Amino acid sequence: MPGSSHAAGSPEPDDERTVGDLLLDADTAARELLWDAPPDTAKAKARSWGEVVEAAADLWSSFPDRTGNLSMERIHKLTLGMHRTQQRTGWPGAGDGDPHLERVVENLSRATEMISVRRHPTAPLSEPGHLDSEAARTRLMHVVYVASHGVGQALWQYNRDMRRVLDAKHRLSPGQSADQSLNLMVRVGAAEQLAASYRQGRWPAGTSRPVGRWRRGRPQRTCSSRSRSNGTSP
Repeated sequence: MPGSSHAAGSPEPDDERTVGDLLLDADTAARELLWDAPPDTAKAKARSWGEVVEAAADLWSSFPDRTGNLSMERIHKLTLGMHRTQQRTGWPGAGDGDPHLERVVENLSRATEMISVRRHPTAPLSEPGHLDSEAARTRLMHVVYVASHGVGQALWQYNRDMRRVLDAKHRLSPGQSADQSLNLMVRVGAAEQLAASYRQGRWPAGTSRPVGRWRRGRPQRTCSSRSRSNGTSP
């Protein structure tokens, strides 16, 4: 979020992963949320979700672009509004983040650094380069889509439990909130819908291009993200 630092710095010298590898690992970490979304993880996921979107927005803007698509910008604006609400209400409060989402942030931040080293900001974009960029954006938006869905699952279960406590006891323990968890769940759901709209007609066909052309500052081809994906999208 504003003022925070999620950049991973320069890639480690022995890290041979490409941008495509990093996106695939981020996608895998996001998918793991779908199997690890109990209500007691909701607050940790709420703390980390904004960092995921900010890292995704940074990576999105680092890709060469000739389309001017604003989908990620809209998702990022939703997240900034969420951050202001969290500051005002104090929910979910300070604490640990979610390890799956932190892994997503690390991978996306490293990919951004790799592209910034490789890409010349004024170089003309070839047609193959444009297709590679679009494939990478599609994979990235899928990461945001799956992460949003996983966070939303945990928030829904948390909010359900808070409503049950309110019905039974008419009060919640300090630090818990049914209203704020519902507000965040709505925002995360809106981000998920924006990501889903972008994916429409692009996933998985839009990921059939190789997206890992940067490895430690050198052009590099990898197999396509589609062929290496573990199944289709949720």
